[in-house]
Amino acid sequence: MVRRVVGAAVALALLAVPLLGAGTSASASEQASNWWYDRYGVAQAHDAGWTGKGVKIAVIDLQINSKLPVFSDARLTVDHDPLCEDGTVESTVADHDTLHGSDITALLVGNGRGQGSVRGIAPDASVTFYGLGFPTCAQDARPGTQVGIAEGIERAIADGADIISLSVSLPSMNPGSIQAVADAIGHGVIVVAAQPNSTTGAEAATPYPMVLNGVVTVNALDDKGLLQRDADDPSKQDVWPEVTVVAAGVGFPSVNWTQRQSITGSSLATPLVAGMLADTWQKYPDATANQLIQSLIRNTGTTTHELTVQTNGIGYGAASLRHLLAVDPTKYADTNPLMNKASGKPTAAQVAAVEASPKPSASAATGAVAVSVSATPFVVGGVGLLVVIVALLVLTIILVRRSRRTNDEEHT
Repeated sequence: MVRRVVGAAVALALLAVPLLGAGTSASASEQASNWWYDRYGVAQAHDAGWTGKGVKIAVIDLQINSKLPVFSDARLTVDHDPLCEDGTVESTVADHDTLHGSDITALLVGNGRGQGSVRGIAPDASVTFYGLGFPTCAQDARPGTQVGIAEGIERAIADGADIISLSVSLPSMNPGSIQAVADAIGHGVIVVAAQPNSTTGAEAATPYPMVLNGVVTVNALDDKGLLQRDADDPSKQDVWPEVTVVAAGVGFPSVNWTQRQSITGSSLATPLVAGMLADTWQKYPDATANQLIQSLIRNTGTTTHELTVQTNGIGYGAASLRHLLAVDPTKYADTNPLMNKASGKPTAAQVAAVEASPKPSASAATGAVAVSVSATPFVVGGVGLLVVIVALLVLTIILVRRSRRTNDEEHT
């Protein structure tokens, strides 16, 4: 198993490993499919008109190739101002950073064209991509400094996002990072974040923002309904006790335009949950963010049940698009039900203070532009790994992709 991460002394990349979990095999790349699309009844939801139209989703990730055919008619905007200094948000090189951001975004608004034939769960949602653009951010150690993911959250709030989808994470939480999440919750923005793909090793030490109060944390299921295997120890399942819900995320095809690949991880389950919420918000526009989260955790699975949470890695259960769409969330309390996590941060008082303050507006300095997409394929370049030497009094942020990918050697 090869797990590539960039941090203080580690290289950042996606996992390049066989999918050896329950119900898969060493040749799982042959089995890669968009099995989740039928399983969730996505086509039926779209036929009924629930496509996420009118809902704004922010994707905070690494890099993206917005020129791919899969995005040719998407309501996709790319903020070209990188969240990390000296970064580049757009790339046409099929390296790990670009594939990660492109795969995540395609699961939201893909049109089924190009490699992988990926169709989005919320194809009419308006998506803005905020790219770190650089695998390592240098953060001044002074309390309250905003950088990287926290900066992305604040930009998304100012730009009017309804939902934020995060499939990258950090090892530490300074006051500014915690405040960014408090700002999102207080301003009625749902934060959906991937949990680590392993309970040990470097990735397990990157808990922000999933451990924070109010955040919807997501893990991945395979097509048999089983939790994904631990990336560092495939003999066991990837179990985190504070997960909120689980969703499909094992054995998907990548949009990689140079070769066929199978990808796995909580990175993939996260945008699917964000998209389910977007479709539901379109149907029930009077619902609040808190009520949608209430509905998400109460309407898991396929049958009506009492609200129950488990610590075996399932959380409140398997997110269900059908069940969410069938229940009007406005009947639930307008309170965030996820404010009792072990971290204790942000506090209810922090969120209340934000609720009482005006919502920020987009800055004129924003680098966001709507993309004009060409279907022209691009030639792959070399895989780039960036290593940054950080001076004293600077904190290195480790960004971990919540996915794994396997090459399909039998196809060209």
